[in-house]
Amino acid sequence: MFNDDPVIRAMQIGLGLSALLLVYLVFYATRDILQRSNSLLVQTFCIVMVALLPVVGFFLYLLVRPSETLQQRETATKIAELHTLLTERQEKLARVKSKAREHVEGLKKIDANERIQKAMQKDIVPAPVHA
Repeated sequence: MFNDDPVIRAMQIGLGLSALLLVYLVFYATRDILQRSNSLLVQTFCIVMVALLPVVGFFLYLLVRPSETLQQRETATKIAELHTLLTERQEKLARVKSKAREHVEGLKKIDANERIQKAMQKDIVPAPVHA
């Protein structure tokens, strides 16, 4: 399998390592682009680019790939929706609390008015009628 000539042996080992690196880069890019895009065209383009331009193609792929995975985008969307929902509920709760405070203040005023009227009725003694 290996030649006895050290130069040829070094070239064989170098080519073997280069082939191994190429296979690794293609598999890495394939796995990565499948997680980042649903577009078959983008996936195919990126995989072919890495396969045809071994090291340069991989660095180009790193430049053109989407910055977030599909799962990260989905999570960010869900977080934004939850944030919106939470904000709406907090605003609704604030409105309900405000109405409740207004209602309590109104009840306090009514109660205070009733107490004043009762106190006034107790203090007012009907004048005796002299006939």
